[in-house]
Amino acid sequence: MTANDPQNNNSPSPDRLAPSELVLLGVGSSFVVEYEETCLRLGINIAAYIRNTEDPAFATDIDKVITLEELTRDWVLKPVAFPLVTPAYRKNVFDLAIKTGFTWFPAMIDPTSILASTTQVGRGTFVNAGCTIGASCTIGELVLVNRAASLAHHVTVCDYASIGPGVITGGRVHIDKGAFIGTGAVLR
Repeated sequence: MTANDPQNNNSPSPDRLAPSELVLLGVGSSFVVEYEETCLRLGINIAAYIRNTEDPAFATDIDKVITLEELTRDWVLKPVAFPLVTPAYRKNVFDLAIKTGFTWFPAMIDPTSILASTTQVGRGTFVNAGCTIGASCTIGELVLVNRAASLAHHVTVCDYASIGPGVITGGRVHIDKGAFIGTGAVLR
């Protein structure tokens, strides 16, 4: 699927449908506020924030925070996203979501980002605000492209990778599965 497709991800239907609401799983990270802002800009209601650890939740609407034990079938039928920066944490929470019964992992692309029409984006990927992704890029599943990153043409980002804020790549760069590229890095 390309950037011009409605939901811009490679997941089977119903992931191709733009959700009107979703749940966030793994809300012990302060990064949850970035997902909240993107959801606001996309008109997506956050139905619930699911805690998977004893850590405090960083949700703005604390009344919507629930635990895994409080999950019902209705919650599991909703699309889910993982507001986590660290690749291994994102992978672990994705595995937990699968085990719990979630099946809908839409890509979320902030409307302030620019993606070339030939860019392919995998399910569960999050492209934060102000990013630019060039022609013929392939972004894997559950990737984080953080605020103001700029990826040139023919870049491949493998599953679970995290691209930090302000990262710049040249063309034809390959970023390995689970890689963590720090803030402001330049890759050629």
